[in-house]
Amino acid sequence: TFGSFNNFSKVTDEMLHLWQQILLETPGAKLFLKAGAFDHPAERQYAQQRLKRAGIDENRLILEGYSDQYLAAYKRMDIALDTYPYPGGGTTCDALYMGVPVISLVGQTHHERFGYSILANIGIPELAAFSAEDYIRKAVDLASDTSRLMQLHQILRRRLQQSPVMDKVTYMGTLEKAYMRLWNQWYWVEHPMEREAFVRDGRDLLQHAVCTEDWAEVRRLTRWICGMGCDNRRILSEAVLAAYHQQDYQRAILLARQALAADGDSRITRTDLSFILGQSLRYTSQ
Repeated sequence: TFGSFNNFSKVTDEMLHLWQQILLETPGAKLFLKAGAFDHPAERQYAQQRLKRAGIDENRLILEGYSDQYLAAYKRMDIALDTYPYPGGGTTCDALYMGVPVISLVGQTHHERFGYSILANIGIPELAAFSAEDYIRKAVDLASDTSRLMQLHQILRRRLQQSPVMDKVTYMGTLEKAYMRLWNQWYWVEHPMEREAFVRDGRDLLQHAVCTEDWAEVRRLTRWICGMGCDNRRILSEAVLAAYHQQDYQRAILLARQALAADGDSRITRTDLSFILGQSLRYTSQ
């Protein structure tokens, strides 16, 4: 069963033609469409007329409106067909989270590449098609490859959860750091003489917090110092240690990778950083 739970307003006549071709080349397959439009008689009738004009047999269609069991409905779908030129975002992630592979057509502009970005970030860029013919072929080939399809059903949720798409800690950490840098770029231009004193005092306070193992204070100070652009290996390494001791393993992973790539010296060796990184990865995978 192929399907699309995207807003039906995203479904163009050109896309319906591609779906008709996929059904034509996959005997016995059905097309499962679920959208709010099908809850309204007039919109449902209009959609049925469009589907009929596209040559899609009504006996091969399943049309449903919204329901409380939205996510559970993905269990009745084998392959999701993304829309174009306005692909899904949340619906694509929903399908992948429920173990349903998504075939997405890729264009040149930002909105035409959204599905491709999601697929690439979870490590399955091969499900993205760069032409209409390729879109049809990938869908048909995957439908006939039952072993590959079963494998994807089993691994996609874990793949999505471990990908940058669901890595909220890295995302928010990067965003926070960008905001802090923007603020500091303005502030230190306006108050250039204060910066050196702030950094010196911050490092003294950080050393005391590390010695007393006040890990909450270590985290606060390292974030503050890094926000001023002083994110060398020594500062980042202390932040790694604090996050690890507080069992915030996702942030420890993010900071350990940054520390290993940073310049400068640290009392925490690269070997220790690598060990913390490995342990944090192990804990988050359990």
